[in-house]
Formats: sequence, structure tokens, C-alpha cells
Amino acid sequence: MEFFLEIILNLVGLLVGVVIGTISYIGFKNTGSPTLFRISIAFFAIGIGFGILATGFILDDFIFKTGDINRGISTLGVASQTVGYWFIAFSHTIRTFFPKSRY
Repeated sequence: MEFFLEIILNLVGLLVGVVIGTISYIGFKNTGSPTLFRISIAFFAIGIGFGILATGFILDDFIFKTGDINRGISTLGVASQTVGYWFIAFSHTIRTFFPKSRY
């Protein structure tokens, strides 16, 4: 149970990311807003990244028992989160540098 708190925090991150992604996707389906679609992709990716990290910690804690999460699993989880954060930055850039026309 070496990674108990990290497992809990990553599972909470998974839950929050998936819930926000689901709410954003429902909003996208109702409005057709491309911004909400990008936000839903971002939060799903962030949530999946937390889930991958939680899976890595769970595997190490209960099966491998090495005391260190597998580097490949850790890289995959962080890469998924990076994609999510990139989508958030991309969405913000589009809204900032390409504002809607007033005409």
C-alpha cells in the first residue's frame, strides 16, 4: 500500500476529468459549439491520463511490488494529460487570436 494516496488522487482526477468531459460533450451536442468539443476532448484526455497513472500505481502496488511505477505506463499517462492540456491551450489561442466578427 505504498502508493495508496497517489492511487486515490489519480482516481479522483480520472473521475473529475471524465465528468467535466461528459458535461462538455453534452453541451456540444446541444449547441454545436466547437469550443465545447475541444474542451470535451481535453478533459477526456486529462481524465484518461489520470486513469492510466492510477492503473500503473495499482499494478505496481498489488502485482509487481517494485516500489516504482513502470516508466512506460507513467510516460503514457503523462503524454495523455499533455494532449489534454494542449487542447485547452489550443482552444484558448483560437478564442483569443481569432475573435468572432462583430458584423
